[in-house]
Amino acid sequence: MKRAVTLIVCAFVFAAVFARTAGAQDRPGVQELQKIQTPIDLAHISRGMKGHGLSVFEGTTIEVFDVEVVSVVKNFVPHQDEVLVLCSGWELANTRVIGGMSGSPIYLYDEDGELKLLGALAYGWSFSLKALAGITPIKYMIGELERPQARESQEEGPEEEYFFTTADLDPFADDAPGDLFTEAYAELRNLSRPRAEIQRAPRRDEIYSANDPMSMTPVMTPISISGLSQRTIDRLAPNLRSAYLEPMAGGGTSASMLAPGEKVELSAGSAIGVQLMKGDIEATGIGTCTYVGDRGVLAFGHPMYGRGEYDLPMTTAYIHTTVGSIQRSFKFGSAIEQVGTIRADRQSCIVGEFGAPPSMLPVTVRAQNGDTGVGDTFNVEVIRHKTLTSWFIEGILYDAMSAQEQTWGPAFFRRKVTIDFGDPRFEDLVLENVFASSSGVESGMLDPVTSFMFNDFENLKIERVTVELTAFERNPACEMMRIRYNGPATLEPGESSSVTVTLRPERAPRFDVTVPFMVPEDFADGEYNLSVTRADRLLRTPARVLGIEDLVDFYRNADKYQRDALAIVFEPADPMLDLDGNVIEQLPPSVQDTLLDSEQRSSVRQSFRMRDGGSIVSTDGWLPINAMTVQVRVKAKD
Repeated sequence: MKRAVTLIVCAFVFAAVFARTAGAQDRPGVQELQKIQTPIDLAHISRGMKGHGLSVFEGTTIEVFDVEVVSVVKNFVPHQDEVLVLCSGWELANTRVIGGMSGSPIYLYDEDGELKLLGALAYGWSFSLKALAGITPIKYMIGELERPQARESQEEGPEEEYFFTTADLDPFADDAPGDLFTEAYAELRNLSRPRAEIQRAPRRDEIYSANDPMSMTPVMTPISISGLSQRTIDRLAPNLRSAYLEPMAGGGTSASMLAPGEKVELSAGSAIGVQLMKGDIEATGIGTCTYVGDRGVLAFGHPMYGRGEYDLPMTTAYIHTTVGSIQRSFKFGSAIEQVGTIRADRQSCIVGEFGAPPSMLPVTVRAQNGDTGVGDTFNVEVIRHKTLTSWFIEGILYDAMSAQEQTWGPAFFRRKVTIDFGDPRFEDLVLENVFASSSGVESGMLDPVTSFMFNDFENLKIERVTVELTAFERNPACEMMRIRYNGPATLEPGESSSVTVTLRPERAPRFDVTVPFMVPEDFADGEYNLSVTRADRLLRTPARVLGIEDLVDFYRNADKYQRDALAIVFEPADPMLDLDGNVIEQLPPSVQDTLLDSEQRSSVRQSFRMRDGGSIVSTDGWLPINAMTVQVRVKAKD
């Protein structure tokens, strides 16, 4: 009896092994599948149809896996159907759909048993118990190769006048923001756009998440980042996730992992990289190549960032390993070498072409601890992109300073940014200022670069950005304790005088700063408030910007408005009204109150006509946190 049972068990085991071996032998090879470019007719797809897919799970070896059609979802995204399949083979029963499989080409047997190209694996569910995937049909992707390109013209368009107001940035208001210099820079990002076209950043609850278990979302695109700490990657994560990207600590360029003489080329099923940064720090998005033809390369099967036409470096890629996860598994990989350019990022795929990759922005960051003199230099190249560029450079700054300076707690920074426009019209733009933070390095230091990245007047190419950052481990804040007016009781228009302010730093002796000023020549008789404030709070974004020259001039002028300096402004004792940009003075209080309480109050504001006193005096690295005011009387000569 035992012998019979043993024979039966052996027969079942032999049959299972034979069936598995036979199934593997029945699979077509990688090269056989790669030759297939004839699309299958979507109208003839039905449940139960079987086929195969290609992807790389380790190294550069393309593996074959199996698929079976579950259903066809009509109009899954605008004017695009999606085919649901169940994947099997390799270790997909354990890993399920893997981040980085986006673009894996899927082939189906048609009714006649002939293999045809279905499309790209592109969508899935997190926490799914099965390897269910959504396939973007190849017909939609091929259409992107035929789409005309609408590149921005390099020629100057008609001169237009754009308006932007900073009326709400009143440095003497009770609820004034603490850092108006950063506010002014932030508004300059949008100076060249009509107000209606300004796009706000996504709120935290609007950020894309690949972790919603109820939604079929684009398969996560892993962004492998080397050279940055996990803390910095965590800081970058919310912004990158809003761009359908999932950052993770990874490795740098992996050519050293290849066998001697091995050459990796892009082909259907191979790993493809979209390189966002290279050099001392690298960042590469990892996916799978779907199609390679005479007209270009198709990959991902879904958007990477969804910005239409733009140039990103296209690379071959190496997969170090595949990491299994209950939430969603992912490929751990990195770039090998640049082989071309990603030219378009659309709903159905990304589109690339072979040849010279696009130029990237060279960035040098020199970070130093001002107390010890210890420092380091980072040289990287970053993609030229209106938002991603500044995100990555800020990440470099954060890590560069974390290596030299405390990451948390009060800190003081001297920053020098040099922007080389590579344009004969402009000399290098050198910007120096100081920054303070209660929690280490914070954003805002690269707002000038961001402003030019957002410029819509013309395609101004920045040749290089150099950032020099020196950190000091101290709290630079100081308080104005006392103000003393040094002049006569009455001043005449054009007459000069001064005030002396006593400052109290933290854990340092008090000291006095004398600030000279001159009464504006056109002042009428009357009482004026004379306010001593931090110089950067006088920086005002211009009301009109007619071209790129205005932006460059603004930043050259802004350099004198240092945070560690004091300046004087005058304001009349009686406020005025600003009605849609039209200043109305000397209104009776009852009229002012009526306008401010009317239904049109959104376009009416009470303000003061501030006038610069002319002088700016350094406080030698101390940042005043308050303002003080005295009254002076002006009387013209008889």
